[in-house]
Amino acid sequence: RRYIRPGSPPAPEGSLWRIPVCVAYDRGGARGEICTELTGASMELTLDTKICPAWVLANAGGRGYYRISQPEAALVALRDRGWKHLTSAERLITFGDVSAFAATGELNIGLELSFLPRLLDEHTRFATGVAVDSADRARSLLSGDQLTRFNAWVRQSFGPTARALGWQLRPRDDLDAHHSRATVVSLVARSGDASLRAAAVALAKNWRSLP
Repeated sequence: RRYIRPGSPPAPEGSLWRIPVCVAYDRGGARGEICTELTGASMELTLDTKICPAWVLANAGGRGYYRISQPEAALVALRDRGWKHLTSAERLITFGDVSAFAATGELNIGLELSFLPRLLDEHTRFATGVAVDSADRARSLLSGDQLTRFNAWVRQSFGPTARALGWQLRPRDDLDAHHSRATVVSLVARSGDASLRAAAVALAKNWRSLP
């Protein structure tokens, strides 16, 4: 079925696409893969395993031009048991799908946020960037006590990464550190991190000397 963003008109009826589909899955603790072509409105694909897979990712390699909708329990299994078997691209694709279906209300936004610590562990500008974007979207929906508790969660989840980067450039910074600093440090400071706020005030007093 067509994926429709919230507020968009329904998708018009039309001819079906022929879509190549590759699936990665748990095969007794190892990773298995199988590919096929989706030619109808639905189909079944038999996986080469004698036991029920602990996790399944229906976009191996992250190259498929489609989104994957899975039940929450299957996504939790992919997050907790399959994550180490996925490539960086597959992890970003997985999170993109979770975020997309949280935007339509098909998934709880709390499930989306539960993936953010995993993304931060990637230590790349791409994963950190989408994690910060997700946190900013969630923040815009909250107020009062919910916002207070959310800010505390941001400080706990993003704080170690932000404090390790700090406000200022360092000689050995790579491109990932440079781009991540521009997003994650300000997010944590806005969430009330006392040490980052104090450092920002101190730097601002001598802003003319900054590079």
